Amino acid sequence: GLLDKEKKVVVKKSAKGAIGELTVAIDYMKKGYWVALAVDPHSPFDLIVVDDEGRCQLIDSKCNSVRTTGKRKGSRINRLLNKKQKEMGVRLKYVDCDQ
Repeated sequence: GLLDKEKKVVVKKSAKGAIGELTVAIDYMKKGYWVALAVDPHSPFDLIVVDDEGRCQLIDSKCNSVRTTGKRKGSRINRLLNKKQKEMGVRLKYVDCDQ
């Protein structure tokens, strides 16, 4: 059937972001953390990660992106926290969204 055929699929940017967020959430849950996902699409963070003592960390997940042209071709594109994220202590977590 249609779903049985393997083909190269181009994943939309929004889907890639969701895949990244869920991948990061799974990684933290496997390590024993509680994870809450942000509901607001304009939130300065994607996840709240909580340890067993109640300490919270705000996480913004980013898919690894690699430069395809220029002198630094092949190097990772590093993302920067915005002012609000810095004020809130948000941490970036990079993940491979293409697997």
